[in-house]
Amino acid sequence: MIIGMGVDIIENARIKAAIKSSFSGRFIKKLFTEREVHLSNNKVSFFSGNFAAKEAFAKSLGTGFRGFMPYEVEVLRDNIGKPYIKLYGRALEKLYGLNDCFKQIGMKKCINQGICFNNIQVSITNTKDYACAFVIIEI
Repeated sequence: MIIGMGVDIIENARIKAAIKSSFSGRFIKKLFTEREVHLSNNKVSFFSGNFAAKEAFAKSLGTGFRGFMPYEVEVLRDNIGKPYIKLYGRALEKLYGLNDCFKQIGMKKCINQGICFNNIQVSITNTKDYACAFVIIEI
């Protein structure tokens, strides 16, 4: 069952300007994990796509980034290049808060018992000027 979906589009020029600004180190640390930075090879399109995916995920929750930080949403690629999302900290708690099972018996107990599985689908596309991402959350 789909419990949330979100979409985002961003201009690559905005991300490029932020990366090149005097605040770039702080900008990158606030938005991306060390692993994302390493995988990016400093490509603007990678940062743009990942940022769009993080925004789309936040929108799929229905709350935006209220209550968690973008770096708690990690966008990685599998061995064939398909993007996937890994959550940490408050972002993970936010996701599990959407699921009634987790509300009833608690997140730790559900995870330990392997129940209440949440599935996050993500798709990212890039053009010369834009990056767009779409996220669907299923249970």
